[in-house]
Amino acid sequence: MFLGKLKAWVENTKYKQMVIGDGGIKNEKELFLYFFFFFLLAYFPVSLA
Repeated sequence: MFLGKLKAWVENTKYKQMVIGDGGIKNEKELFLYFFFFFLLAYFPVSLA
């Protein structure tokens, strides 16, 4: 459920970037990095609990 919402948000953000047209691939890589770090920060404490 959470991952589904996150996936939808990422796809929606990528779609907005395509419509606005600012930078494309560079922004997608940055978005992926932000998502990756967010996922680590959210998952790591759960795995320790």
